[in-house]
Amino acid sequence: MKRLLIMTMILVFVSAMLQGYAATITGTAPYLTISGFNLTNLNNEIESQFNTAIAQANVDLAPYQDQEKLAIGFANANAYSTNTATQQGYPKL
Repeated sequence: MKRLLIMTMILVFVSAMLQGYAATITGTAPYLTISGFNLTNLNNEIESQFNTAIAQANVDLAPYQDQEKLAIGFANANAYSTNTATQQGYPKL
């Protein structure tokens, strides 16, 4: 029984850690104000579409939770390209 409890606690901890590294997008919808015009309906529609786009982007990004290897690959490529760009050979005259 004790082993089952420990395994359950470890599983909950690991799953919580995996969710902590998920890529998420947040934002605040733009609000349009023009003096003399009532734009409440327009602003509500903009906010609705904005929130829908944010929610869809988070769903699309869910499979790409932890991209440590990708980030290291980009860093290595950047370091390599910077290093090789400064060591160009001299042109023959």
